[in-house]
Amino acid sequence: MIIALAERGHDENRLWNSTPRELIGRLHFSERIRKHKFAEALTVSAIGSRGEPKDVKKALKDAERD
Repeated sequence: MIIALAERGHDENRLWNSTPRELIGRLHFSERIRKHKFAEALTVSAIGSRGEPKDVKKALKDAERD
């Protein structure tokens, strides 16, 4: 668990001093963020390969707002 979080950019020293409950919470939210970023990248890729240029620009503009 600590290795997975460290690979995602969390501070190792802080992780080693965390409780199991804190680690589980961090892992849960880290996984949700990872899945969200993957879904966004997949969507933009699909729009880019099939969509109109204006749709690609709109998707990129929407991503910049977040």
